[in-house]
Amino acid sequence: MGNPSNTRDVGHDDPFPQGSGGLQRSPEPERDTYMLLGGGMTLLAGILAIINGLTGLFTDSYLALGPDSSFTRYTFCGILVVIFGIIAVAGGISGIKRKNFALAVAGSVMGMIGGGLYGFCLGLGALIIFGLSNQDLTS
Repeated sequence: MGNPSNTRDVGHDDPFPQGSGGLQRSPEPERDTYMLLGGGMTLLAGILAIINGLTGLFTDSYLALGPDSSFTRYTFCGILVVIFGIIAVAGGISGIKRKNFALAVAGSVMGMIGGGLYGFCLGLGALIIFGLSNQDLTS
């Protein structure tokens, strides 16, 4: 007599059988820690770049964008570094969410440019970690 149609043989359906005959849960995909770490480092480098840009705008005791002040090099560099920081923050968020690899890499480069010494180290580390990542992302 054959097996009824409503029962199944568990021993043949299990793709990961254990040696003792018990059932084992299928392995769950782990979160890519390289992308998470690289995205966090890029995000931190972007925050440092924004702080550096705002410091350039508010140099010494006067406001570089005040009503009586002219457009100075501190104003230009401050605005440029704030833009770099915003791109780096967007890249860090993209890296953490694993959405857009190109934006994550561009964000780490912008964090290197605008984040000062610490931002440079964080951005370079993020680039290395993104290079070690084996996560396929949609660009």
